Amino acid sequence: MPLVAHLGEWQGLGDRRPIIAAHFITVLVLPPRDRLYAAIDARFDRMVAAGALDEAATLLTRDPALPGMKALGVRPLLSHLRGEICLEEAVRRAKRDSRRYAKRQLTWMRHQFSAPAMLIEQYSESAHAKLFAFIRETLLTHVR
Repeated sequence: MPLVAHLGEWQGLGDRRPIIAAHFITVLVLPPRDRLYAAIDARFDRMVAAGALDEAATLLTRDPALPGMKALGVRPLLSHLRGEICLEEAVRRAKRDSRRYAKRQLTWMRHQFSAPAMLIEQYSESAHAKLFAFIRETLLTHVR
């Protein structure tokens, strides 16, 4: 494979073979959904407490087509600042949008990995044995 200057050039070659000769196994360990969603909600609460509303206020006069205007949480906070919804509703919508985004990311990850040596597991203390057994078995049998 010829050397390429950047990712776009490599993608344009149409050859999807790995750049290096290596074998990989994929282990996707997903957090329990309830804990993930609780962490997302807590993170947004911390962002609001740390001044996210003031930061959003600086965007009120900016061009709505700017990429930053599409950031998670911006639209609901701007709606609140314009007087369209109360702060509690803005926070609820921002948290909901963040959880939906996380769900789409998880779905994308589950569908992206299609290697023969792949394990998708929701994290739990009891999953440790299964995860390490999968890794040991894959390494010992050289599954490709």
